[in-house]
Amino acid sequence: MSEKNYIARMREKIGHEGMIFVSAYGVLWNDRHDAILLEKRWDSETGWGFPGGYLEYGDSPMQAVV
Repeated sequence: MSEKNYIARMREKIGHEGMIFVSAYGVLWNDRHDAILLEKRWDSETGWGFPGGYLEYGDSPMQAVV
């Protein structure tokens, strides 16, 4: 299989046409549930968000989160 990820391979075929992506995000909190993990994100209006991203073709949401 190609070294390029699924999204890159599809972009080569269809250019910049619209595509539907499946994404997964996770929430991690401490034992007392008074703090959560956020990450600096380029795609968020506030600049912060939950860790996550897009699934590769064939991945389940659980695989993507782990």
